[in-house]
Amino acid sequence: MSGFVPKRVSNTRTAMGSTDAESTGMNGHSIVSTLGRRSTLLNRINKKSFGSIYQINYFNALTTGDTCTMEDLAPVKSSAPLQLAANVFIPMILFRDNFTTGFVTRTMQNELVKLYDSGVFTDKYCSFGDILNNTGDAIFLPNNLQTATGGAISPCAGWRLVAFERWYSGGPKDGTETLAQLSGLGGWEALFSSSTPGTADYNLAQGIVLVLEPTNNNVVSSLQHPPQLRIGGQSQTYKPTGFVQVNSFGGVPFNGWVIAYGGDGQPGQAGPTFGTYAGDNFFIEGIFPGDEKKFSIMFVN
Repeated sequence: MSGFVPKRVSNTRTAMGSTDAESTGMNGHSIVSTLGRRSTLLNRINKKSFGSIYQINYFNALTTGDTCTMEDLAPVKSSAPLQLAANVFIPMILFRDNFTTGFVTRTMQNELVKLYDSGVFTDKYCSFGDILNNTGDAIFLPNNLQTATGGAISPCAGWRLVAFERWYSGGPKDGTETLAQLSGLGGWEALFSSSTPGTADYNLAQGIVLVLEPTNNNVVSSLQHPPQLRIGGQSQTYKPTGFVQVNSFGGVPFNGWVIAYGGDGQPGQAGPTFGTYAGDNFFIEGIFPGDEKKFSIMFVN
């Protein structure tokens, strides 16, 4: 994220609780086992029947509205390693704050929240959406991911997914906006192709992007290298429209790549269903700051 707006442990559960070594308490009982399910915990809180310091901590977090501590102690979302697959629609939840719509890993979004006073915030789980109910730092693209032209394996195969988002602060999006209007809406300015950006630069920067962290020494050097996408169950396939290597995610140190799929280069199609900006608008349709909606993404081979 940039512009006038802010710059943009896994638990394995068994019947005995958590297998995390650090979570083991007295007598072999784990923190998760002591806590139990969130619903059970809430029942004990309502009865003021606390069995451990962790339940007391949860009660304090519940009382003060500390959603981060609540999610830490009795997680609803997963942070376990997640290997995504190609050619299937993958369910996800999009969330929106004042500047961004989409999914961002919990760790990254909370780092952004620390940097800015207002407008950048998390959902009720102290996260920013999810993919397959996962908000963690170990979500990876398919290992067999192909390039946009097909056949060859993409350099992005197996890379870590940090965000799938649209940095967009509101307003119309049909290609008729003036440069003055667009320049007040922020965006991934690293995608600009000119030091004096025009409307096409802002349309690209404010469109849909994947934010990826390499897990190898591969690089993206062509629009043909990243994968094709489908979104929201639709049949339209979106090819990359821009890419850039970055060392910051909204002011948070981050070495990775931003792959654009929106803007003027978004694939148009005859008829009323799909056209330029259709994917960008579909992405944010019906969602306002503080809201979430069900969505999906497919990595197309």
